[in-house]
Amino acid sequence: MLWVVVVVVTAAVAEFCAEQTLTAAAAIISVAVNIFVNFILVVFLVCWLYPGRLELISSRSETSAWKEFAQAESGSH
Repeated sequence: MLWVVVVVVTAAVAEFCAEQTLTAAAAIISVAVNIFVNFILVVFLVCWLYPGRLELISSRSETSAWKEFAQAESGSH
């Protein structure tokens, strides 16, 4: 589902650009904006569809950081 949205947005931008006479700079800007919009869409949809996934990743790194800190503290005494 997520990639369908990305493909549709990319196809819409490509269709729009095909109907225009673009300079090279405008084409580069269009591609950059397209990549940025796709990135924002992917992040938004992942956060919306899988709300616990990012929290889980964050909590894992925090947990491992605390474990390393605790091991370092116990090893230094």
